[in-house]
Amino acid sequence: MSEVTSTSYATLRAKEKNLSRVFSDDYLFVIPPYQRPYSWTIEEAGALFSDILEASNIDEKKFEALPPYFLGSIVLIKDPQKPTSYVVDGQQRITTLTILWSALRDTTSTDTEKTDIGQYIKQAGSASKGTQDKFRLTARARDHEFFHDYIQLGKDSSDERLDKISDPKANLLGNYRHLIERISELSLDARTRLIRFLATKCFLVVVEASDEDSAYRVFSVMNDRGLDLSPTDIFKADIIGSIEDDQKQIKYTDDWERWEETLGRENFADLFSHIRMIYRKQKQQDSLIKEVKQFVKPTQEPELFIKEKLLPYCEAYNDILRRSFEGTSGLQSISIHLKNLSLLDNADWQPPAILALSKFRNDEDKLEEFLFKLERLAFFMFLTRRDVNVRIRRYGEVLRFLDGENETSEIDPLVITEDEQHEVLDKLDSPIYGASKIPKPLLLRIDQALSDGAASYDQSIIQIEHVCPQTRTVGGPWEGFYSKLEKYDDLSDYEDREEAEIAWTNSLGNLVLLTRKKNIQAYNYDFEVKRTKYFKQDDANSLAITNQVVSETKWTLKKLNKRSQRLIKLMVNTWKYDEAVYDDWMESE
Repeated sequence: MSEVTSTSYATLRAKEKNLSRVFSDDYLFVIPPYQRPYSWTIEEAGALFSDILEASNIDEKKFEALPPYFLGSIVLIKDPQKPTSYVVDGQQRITTLTILWSALRDTTSTDTEKTDIGQYIKQAGSASKGTQDKFRLTARARDHEFFHDYIQLGKDSSDERLDKISDPKANLLGNYRHLIERISELSLDARTRLIRFLATKCFLVVVEASDEDSAYRVFSVMNDRGLDLSPTDIFKADIIGSIEDDQKQIKYTDDWERWEETLGRENFADLFSHIRMIYRKQKQQDSLIKEVKQFVKPTQEPELFIKEKLLPYCEAYNDILRRSFEGTSGLQSISIHLKNLSLLDNADWQPPAILALSKFRNDEDKLEEFLFKLERLAFFMFLTRRDVNVRIRRYGEVLRFLDGENETSEIDPLVITEDEQHEVLDKLDSPIYGASKIPKPLLLRIDQALSDGAASYDQSIIQIEHVCPQTRTVGGPWEGFYSKLEKYDDLSDYEDREEAEIAWTNSLGNLVLLTRKKNIQAYNYDFEVKRTKYFKQDDANSLAITNQVVSETKWTLKKLNKRSQRLIKLMVNTWKYDEAVYDDWMESE
């Protein structure tokens, strides 16, 4: 494998180099403080060692005939005339290789071999040139001293317990100890062969960019070994890297990583999608990275963005994920709105909620009013199955309204119009059970209204049960349930009587919620058996929507119809629909 230029641009070079060239005076690697912590464990480091060891011992091959072993790529920001190289991508790999060199050095008993291996860990100073020894890798500031002492210098670390130090330090020391153990098991010949193989047969593609934009372009399409890159890794490097003060970089890196850990890596990435929406206020049309840079512009004033936008948005998003708001006024309805919104099958409502939570955190009455309207709007679009494009446009209008961009408009996008209220009423009066994705969230929302928001359940164990069963056998207890159906409905609206009966069976008034365990046993018994044996629950675990039916002694079509109308009226009052609209709708039924 010759060291030929694979790619050549004005600001970007990529070359295949063996490790004797990578760990040479050409490079002084620096892990910037905004990089994420060292995360490889003995699983990844051990796998890398095993792969290299196996490749160095291919049967029946002389050393010169061994094929080169490719270790992946690293991306650097580097002035072509200087050795200092900022590691944009490849921290895990270059750090682990340094640990491996250190473990090889510390398992030899000869000074000659220690010096030979040591050249890959430390650049020797020169008296004639007036230069000092320099270690080839500078770890992140918070781990630098530990890495320098226990890995690069090889000081005695026997007193260090892995469970008493931070995860990055535990990973560094754990991998070092693991590699020491593995190397100690090798024969002298295998060890010598491994060292030579590492230096001359192991290759990295070293991508050197003289400017950040080129480096991050490459970074955005590459993966660290064993850990997929996220757009937030690029944002982190870009935003915190734009802060000139090193101490501030460290502080904001701490804040960044604390919230990334609190929210979770995937949720933290989702937050940036929501931030993009807050700024852009319309559907994403290009890559997230490109649109954040174009519309959010976080690197223009990086400190201001982190302090006034990112950190408040993190706190708001955490409230949303926990479905809980810890205010000072004791107002529980804010948390209830967040719980209700979480019932929906989409997250399109989250950007307006994030903006409102950060904007009105100290004005809880205003926040409660906004979230009430947002919940009402979100359920309208959920029940009427507005598609994603319609939802995004409407929430974009809400964001503009929140930001004061359409203050002159007489139309509040949070308000549900009379026609929209009619749509919801029609949906509530339709066969809900047959509507895709709607039944359980709606029934849980109704249960919340019946219990004044006090109820909270594990949704995964909740199932829907029909009071009058979907299957009614001839001669069974439910055979004549729909004998007087004409009294309550105009059957001309259906193709046949069977269709009408299915519609009523699947209507709101005939549905309750049960735990999965009870639902499996419910079967097709008569009402009294179902009511007493399957619907009735301990008070501490009761569902308000089911207790409505438990209180009945008999289940009839009349009671089913009345319950449907009561539940519809309940949601009219809960969402504060116009009474005149409701009365008009009732007259049209």
